[in-house]
Amino acid sequence: ETMTNQIVGNRGFQHGGVHFDNRGYMYVVDSGNNRILGFTNFQGPDQSADTVIGQSSLTEAGSANGDNTANISPTASTLALLQYPFVITPAESARFVQLATDNENSLYVLDLNNNRVLKYLDPFTTDQVADDVWGQPDFTSDSSNCGYVNFPVTAERLCTEYTAPDDRTWNANILAGGVDVDIQGNLWVTDSCNNRVLRFPPGSKTADL
Repeated sequence: ETMTNQIVGNRGFQHGGVHFDNRGYMYVVDSGNNRILGFTNFQGPDQSADTVIGQSSLTEAGSANGDNTANISPTASTLALLQYPFVITPAESARFVQLATDNENSLYVLDLNNNRVLKYLDPFTTDQVADDVWGQPDFTSDSSNCGYVNFPVTAERLCTEYTAPDDRTWNANILAGGVDVDIQGNLWVTDSCNNRVLRFPPGSKTADL
């Protein structure tokens, strides 16, 4: 279910995780379609999702950042779990993403290829547009910080899926990562390409541990 006009609301391509919030609502990571499907009361395999995150609808497209043919900037409404130029084929591996929700049922997503964490205020009662971001200065940036002169490691930036600049020939093809929120409200993030886990205190975009 990865081609335009062939994507449906009750199937997925390369599933990469499942998460329940404290109401029992279910989120499913559909990594090959660069989206997260949300179900309020899942009953069976032919049931369509109640909401979708990362795409404009359940049936139109499954492309990374809105276009699988180009490496374009993200927005607050897009995800890039399997990004161009990793063109989707049956041989591609799923991206496994651990999701998190807090006591207010806000959803936290590690957007691997955009090197960021997105927060959605309860997507079932508000909308599917991200309301906050960590790892990037805004919703349209996706650069990584992987320890090179032009990409220094900092306490504010993430490197979860490093795409090499033009003068380098390798990519760090990370297949998994995740986030969690503890009872104090700290956000924990796997900063995979920098071989570390970061803790962001409540209200801060700078890691303190």
